[in-house]
Amino acid sequence: MTGLSTFTHLRAEGKTFHEGSPDLITCTRLSPTISLEAPAAVLKGSGKYLLAITTTGIVNIWDTQSLKPKIASSSIASQFNLPNIGTLSKTDLNENGSPILAFSGGTTLGWSEGLQTWVRIHEAWWREGSDVDSAPEQSDGKPKAFRTALTLGHLETRIAASLMVGSGEQWRGTVVDYARRLAEERYMERAEELIRELAGPVFWYVMIFSLSHKVVRNSLTNYRDPDSPDLRQTTWESTALGISKRELLKKEVLPVLG
Repeated sequence: MTGLSTFTHLRAEGKTFHEGSPDLITCTRLSPTISLEAPAAVLKGSGKYLLAITTTGIVNIWDTQSLKPKIASSSIASQFNLPNIGTLSKTDLNENGSPILAFSGGTTLGWSEGLQTWVRIHEAWWREGSDVDSAPEQSDGKPKAFRTALTLGHLETRIAASLMVGSGEQWRGTVVDYARRLAEERYMERAEELIRELAGPVFWYVMIFSLSHKVVRNSLTNYRDPDSPDLRQTTWESTALGISKRELLKKEVLPVLG
């Protein structure tokens, strides 16, 4: 039985369980009995979400308030056939109910709601050279430039994976960590790319209109038509997973970059 702030999960007879209220005295049923295709190996809740993983590798996640599935019978059974994958060692649910499944061999899976499939957000081989999750090993024989490149690649992958699986706090923390590494290694070009991505399109134009009011003069060099696509359209979004990019840049990234 896993007690949560919003409900309590009661498990009965291997393949079935039902949800009850958090009041252990009255324990009001909140749903009909749920029947799984095999016994549950993992039954875990966070907030309003309930995760069930069966012994045959079928993953289900339900929103217990709307009584709708977030993930419906998706299999991870094939993952266990991969070399050196190990066993499922840890399960978590992030703030939007997406699962994070860690295996003892070093691989971590996350669920991409956009792609409706599992994605690898951590590979075992990162541990061979990346310093993200551990202190640098000076005696491993690998050149510093190699370790730096691998560490930055690891962080870039983690940033992209955080966006895919909808983990806002992990995205925020990894972006700041990435900025810190760029500052330490003085990778100015990548730091500028990060700043541009977080700041978004900033047009430093002085609005000097011609008689037709159709021409805008650039304060430094040339002229631009305000109806041109590069001024009217952009694919940049001001937020990521509900976090303001510009606020993150101002309050956390720029102080780290110095």
